[in-house]
Amino acid sequence: MEVFKAQYVIIGNYGNILALSQVTGYVLSTILFFFIIWPMSNNLRSFNGNCILFSSGQYDIKDQKFEVTDWAYGSSCAFVIFLSLLIVFISIWQTIRISIHLVKNTDSSFLGVFFTCISNLIIFLMLLGTAPSVTAGFKIWCDSLEVKRSITCANAALVIHWKDTSLQPEGFYLQIAVVEFGLYVTLLTWFIENIFSAYKLLNYHRQEHVFRSLSRERQRLLGDYEPEF
Repeated sequence: MEVFKAQYVIIGNYGNILALSQVTGYVLSTILFFFIIWPMSNNLRSFNGNCILFSSGQYDIKDQKFEVTDWAYGSSCAFVIFLSLLIVFISIWQTIRISIHLVKNTDSSFLGVFFTCISNLIIFLMLLGTAPSVTAGFKIWCDSLEVKRSITCANAALVIHWKDTSLQPEGFYLQIAVVEFGLYVTLLTWFIENIFSAYKLLNYHRQEHVFRSLSRERQRLLGDYEPEF
């Protein structure tokens, strides 16, 4: 009995560490939300609601001003905002849910862990497609600006004369760079969350296998066990 009790304490402590690690990841994901939503919203506002990802333009030879000739669909930027809102909602929900279990010294059911594992995988796959897409779209925008050797994407907003004076391009490079940082760190965070949830699901499977083995052993001792072929 003492051995079993000691094992129970060790398992409980390890479970708390795993749950605390999950909470830490979800809290970090909530913080990273502001690294995505704030600069992306400001960028859209600076360009009159137009998304610069996958957009391009050219210099007007006459007045030597840059004109955006091809505004891309706003779905790229809109999806980044939608995904960030979805992530912060799930992160806050999971933080509250797991924290309640920690306070009560309980754990999620197998079904709860299963759905957590599935939702984490879906968010990870969405981030895995979105982060490189933002990088590719921003590269297309920068390539259209860097037609002159003296111009880099980082200083384009200060060096270039823009034909549309209603645009406020100052700081666009930093804004998208921060969005990329937020997306890639969030991607890494949810990758780790996937490992935590998958490991927890595996532990549930192992425990269920142990319980079944103990149940069969009990039935065998009582003489009620019928082997399955």
